[in-house]
Amino acid sequence: MEIAKVNIFKILVVFYLVLLPFGQIPGFLTSYYFDLFFKLHFYDAIVLMFSILFALKQRVNLTIFFKRNMFLTIFIIISLLTYLHSFFIFDSHDLVRGFLYLLRFMAYILFYIGVFYEFRRKREKRFLLGGVTLAVFFTAVFGWVQYFILPDLRSLKYFGWDDHYYRLVSSFLDPGYAGMFFLTGYIIVNQFDLFRRSINFFLNLFFTISIAFTYSRASYLAFVFSTLFFYLFSRKKHWLIGILVFLLSIATLPVGFGGEGVNLHRTNSINQRWENYKDAIYVIKKHPLFGVGFNNVCSARVLYFNDTNKYSNSCNGFDNSLLFLLSAGGVALFIGYIGFIYEALIKTTKNQRKFLAGFFLAFLIHSLSANSIFYAPFMGVFAIIGGIFRENR
Repeated sequence: MEIAKVNIFKILVVFYLVLLPFGQIPGFLTSYYFDLFFKLHFYDAIVLMFSILFALKQRVNLTIFFKRNMFLTIFIIISLLTYLHSFFIFDSHDLVRGFLYLLRFMAYILFYIGVFYEFRRKREKRFLLGGVTLAVFFTAVFGWVQYFILPDLRSLKYFGWDDHYYRLVSSFLDPGYAGMFFLTGYIIVNQFDLFRRSINFFLNLFFTISIAFTYSRASYLAFVFSTLFFYLFSRKKHWLIGILVFLLSIATLPVGFGGEGVNLHRTNSINQRWENYKDAIYVIKKHPLFGVGFNNVCSARVLYFNDTNKYSNSCNGFDNSLLFLLSAGGVALFIGYIGFIYEALIKTTKNQRKFLAGFFLAFLIHSLSANSIFYAPFMGVFAIIGGIFRENR
């Protein structure tokens, strides 16, 4: 009897989706107990392994791919140049962390290309969409377990995280990123008929309520604007019904307990974010053309703002993906990124182009108050969604 050929890439993607719901927990524990200066995320390790094996297998096809996708190629070259430029700004020993971030970013680009090559069949694409949805579902389940059993996470501030009290943060340890991840699942379930109608209805309601309990206003805005986008281009009423259910969920949120984070009228976080923006603008003005190198933002914080907390999770980025991109790579990388996104959209299958645009719009809105576009789990989701819907050309 003939034994079926094992596809290592499909196995690795399955492992990636299985690990995704554990979020930041494994990386947090490994960096704490092994005293690492970086967080070793297992899903990043899977992506790196996938990328190396794929590059070795598809050397010829990769060369052809890069020749046919000039905007992506230019974006990669500029990313490398901005990092090399940083040697004129920082001491070489300060650039190790930045190199690891650059290596991870390149691995996710190869992950995107690899998904495109290795998942061509319709059932394989449907499997990946279902896999991402299940990853979001289990992340939300972990979130509700955390909300009821461990609602007080104020002690996280001693480990470089924001402190939260009675907010659904899940394994991402951040309500903003958790809310955006739940919105990813919500969009996929509404756009594609992956499960039975009763299951789709349950998932929609479950994700909607989960987003509400994050108390993340960035996620709220991303939900409303992306849902309106999908309604305007599809005219399907379930998108509008979703907004009404979402607003009702917010209106019925429990009040009278929890910390400052559950106050939807809070201004303290706005003031902190504005200070963060001013730091980013200062770095951009200092290095407008090539930035400080992708990703040497933490080194820039130490150099310009005497930020001694290198192990803080906020050290490696700014609370706005566009400002982060400009500070890390300057105008050159910003233009390169716009070209890459444009190229990815026009080379998406025609019937899914509007979906991918709406999907990216949700992240773009959210990224105005968080570094969502360059958040590793989201880069993985981008790679999967973008990869399976690329045209075969």
